Amino acid sequence: MHPVLTEIPGPWGQINLYSFGCCLGIGLLCAWVVFRRQALRQQTFSEPERAMSFLLMLLAASAGATLTTWILASWGSVPHSLVQRTSTVIAALGAGLVGVAWCQRNSRPWKKLGDNLAPGLALFLSWMQFGLYLDGASYGSLFASGGDHLGLILGTFPAYGEPSAAQLPLVFADQAAAGILPLGASVSLPVHPVQLYEMALALVVSLVSLHRSTLSLRAGRSSAEALMLLGVGQILLSPLHGKEPLLMAALALPWLGLGALFLFAPKGRFGLAFDSKRIEP
Repeated sequence: MHPVLTEIPGPWGQINLYSFGCCLGIGLLCAWVVFRRQALRQQTFSEPERAMSFLLMLLAASAGATLTTWILASWGSVPHSLVQRTSTVIAALGAGLVGVAWCQRNSRPWKKLGDNLAPGLALFLSWMQFGLYLDGASYGSLFASGGDHLGLILGTFPAYGEPSAAQLPLVFADQAAAGILPLGASVSLPVHPVQLYEMALALVVSLVSLHRSTLSLRAGRSSAEALMLLGVGQILLSPLHGKEPLLMAALALPWLGLGALFLFAPKGRFGLAFDSKRIEP
């Protein structure tokens, strides 16, 4: 839709400001603000602990996502939606392992860390999906019927820039390569904007998690509910993905597994007994 927000003049030419990168930056900032607010309200972690744990998990997630994307992209025939979903899951697993390891090393409550992170994580995923929508990258299956309702309008991707493969939305380029677009078409055939569906799902999960965190729940309960809601929602949306819907559903199962871990694992697992003593910020 709008992959390049604007061009900034620089000493070595124009610098493109990409919408996906901007959405990732906004999402990370929102995730940090929400995480800090949650930890400060519950007085579970000190300010240095909040900053260090978030930074380490961010580095682990970035490394996992970058490596996964590079490996899958080198194969050449993996749909972008699968690359995005797989790299997101690997990033979440990497960040989770680093978070648990950090808690173990510092004798901090890992379930409380998850409770504090869950609303911000879901909000970050919401911004990421919006960035994918603006980029025209991941998309869903064709609409079965015509019409002018909002879903069809949002699911129509125009060709932008020069008519080269590098500057076309993937949905437009794929439909052109498949020969299903009319000659001289300026917009793609309407597809399900699954990025917007999953953006709304993640936003709802974030709001639900924020509300649940205000209740007197045992440690790990609100994060488990958020992860399971996210997994179930992605499974329900998987039939609307244009390519490999069964695999897309399978890639949502790790969210359910992580939720089950937070819900059923004993407090002392990984050597981490829950410390109920509050820490002043």
